[in-house]
Amino acid sequence: MIKSRSLATLACTMASFLLLAACDRSPAAQTLPANPVAVVQLTASDAEGPLPLLVPYRGLMVGIIDWSSYGIFHLATSDQPLSESDWTGAGLAAVNLIAISSLLAMPNSNVDDHRRLADPAWLGMAADLQNASVFVAMAVEAHDRADFSRAADMLADTCQSCHDRFRVLPSNGTSRFAVR
Repeated sequence: MIKSRSLATLACTMASFLLLAACDRSPAAQTLPANPVAVVQLTASDAEGPLPLLVPYRGLMVGIIDWSSYGIFHLATSDQPLSESDWTGAGLAAVNLIAISSLLAMPNSNVDDHRRLADPAWLGMAADLQNASVFVAMAVEAHDRADFSRAADMLADTCQSCHDRFRVLPSNGTSRFAVR
């Protein structure tokens, strides 16, 4: 059983690793891959508008949405009292989901994602994800177990309806998520 402290530690470790990797200016870090799918290098003067979304939606799902939603589902179905740390972890997971739903409405370079984004139902389901996540955050803020459980159920239903409509590929291993 994964405890929320373990999830929080994992999330902090992953975020630290990504930040450190992004700051690496060594020659090896600046070397282009042998077969780049898309390489975009930005400087401060390039960033006039929003930064481009360089991760396909499946990468967002595997890297952020799955971790956050599974943490919420785990806590919502626990028969143990939730600690302050548990509530904090659930709140942070809800914030991740609220924010990531906006990224699901941004275009990127993935062909499958172009098809999804062109379907009005995709944007509706991204909005449903954001709304369900807001309800989770509200229940967390109130420390209301019954509302938290109902909001987690709403989130699960929202995720499943989107998967039923848009998931066309078998599950990827995490090592392949960034290439798709």
